Amino acid sequence: MHHGFLSIIKMIETDLEFEKDAVRIYNEFAEKVSDPQLKKLFIEFAKAETGHVNGLQGYYNLSEMGSTK
Repeated sequence: MHHGFLSIIKMIETDLEFEKDAVRIYNEFAEKVSDPQLKKLFIEFAKAETGHVNGLQGYYNLSEMGSTK
């Protein structure tokens, strides 16, 4: 496998972990705040980050399928 391809996979793995952490943190913030508008904002942020996780996971899955060929 090409070294550059491995670097891209590693970058996706790193970003995936970052995005998962962001989801967790925003959900924690939403649980802790009492202001309903802030709670809603943090929930929306978590949803957006979840979209990023799903997209990156899709790319990662495709790259893993490509690496087994």
